[in-house]
Amino acid sequence: MTVEAFAERVLSERVQEAPPEGSTCESFWKSFTRDVHNRPDSVFERLPADGASEHDHSLIRRPKRNS
Repeated sequence: MTVEAFAERVLSERVQEAPPEGSTCESFWKSFTRDVHNRPDSVFERLPADGASEHDHSLIRRPKRNS
């Protein structure tokens, strides 16, 4: 079995597992979504309008590709 096949099998098993009974943990996506919805609009207004297409410019100030 390849490493990729093993990783895929383990991940598919883990994703389908329910949390143990009595556990208070929630899924990553549920927690992430809740946190995003709780952010004020001002946080999103500061994000670059061009999204990830110019991430090099946003992160390390390289010249924009589409300027």
